Amino acid sequence: MLGITHASAAQRGFTLIEMSIVLVIIGLIIGGILKGQEIIESSRQKNVITQIDAVRSAVNTFADKYNALPGDYGSAATRISGNLVDGDDSGIIGEVIGDLETAPADAEQDDFFNHLSGAELLSGTTINGATGGFGDGNAWPAVAIPAAGMTMMYGQHSLTGATAAQRRSHWLRVHKNPTTAI
Repeated sequence: MLGITHASAAQRGFTLIEMSIVLVIIGLIIGGILKGQEIIESSRQKNVITQIDAVRSAVNTFADKYNALPGDYGSAATRISGNLVDGDDSGIIGEVIGDLETAPADAEQDDFFNHLSGAELLSGTTINGATGGFGDGNAWPAVAIPAAGMTMMYGQHSLTGATAAQRRSHWLRVHKNPTTAI
């Protein structure tokens, strides 16, 4: 005759209720992690907006004080402390080639942040720092997004019904550094 043996209490498996409790706990932990990442990203975006507002305010103060755009200011080397390079006072941050401004490396676009920093209106940049990265000794300020920062450029954008001259403007760009792996 075959005997039926019952499993002892030590050999018993999990019940469905115990398994569901464990799965609920794991779900809560994962949900908390995802929500935390969302809060961190939202905080980074708010910090970037605050930095952009600080640059806007610094540019307005610079223009009021020196009657010129930072980076383009032709008397920066003599009127602002620090080892600054003068701009060409063209009213455009960049170099004029033909009828358009260009954005060569280490030109007025870099001096834009150097002039603001030298005038003590903006921190987070290094005057005459190396270019190619953001923060850490570079002329371009880093932002709260990893491997990203701000640069200044002059360019043209599409606007229906406008002439080419009306479509050109200065742009404060926030973008990732293409040479830095994340």
